[in-house]
Amino acid sequence: METYLLRIIALISVLLLFVLIKWYKERQDKRALRLQLLNLVPAKIADRSAHAATAHEPVDPWLGQLRETVRENLRSPHFNVDHLAELMGLSRTALYRMVHERANLSPNQLIQELRLTQARELLESRQYSTLQQVSQAIGFRSTDYFSRLYRTRFGISPVEYLKV
Repeated sequence: METYLLRIIALISVLLLFVLIKWYKERQDKRALRLQLLNLVPAKIADRSAHAATAHEPVDPWLGQLRETVRENLRSPHFNVDHLAELMGLSRTALYRMVHERANLSPNQLIQELRLTQARELLESRQYSTLQQVSQAIGFRSTDYFSRLYRTRFGISPVEYLKV
């Protein structure tokens, strides 16, 4: 009887693990799709051209203004959702609702995505010689945290840009 129960528990555990893995993969796919819809995902890092950079502007003017406001304040490591809401003249809740409706991202995810996109542009332009300079230029306090996020987002380490 005990082995029968253990087998049932093992089967349920395996099924639960399968469901969790499938859910996580679908979540990642949905996030990638959302970013593509926002036109924040450029083609491939090596295939990016100046024309492609100008072609990736959002259709929604409010979202464009929001992105511009974020870009103007990326340097500050203290820039956060509360500061963004204040600059946009909205409450934190209203900002979250509007960003979520238009971009299907949280304001914090949007800030992070724009920081990583700016970092990629800085790395490609070779404007800075160290990873610490790049991470500080886009408002990250921790170079390790920036490097981990960058690798997760683009699939390549930012250090690899500096080595080439």
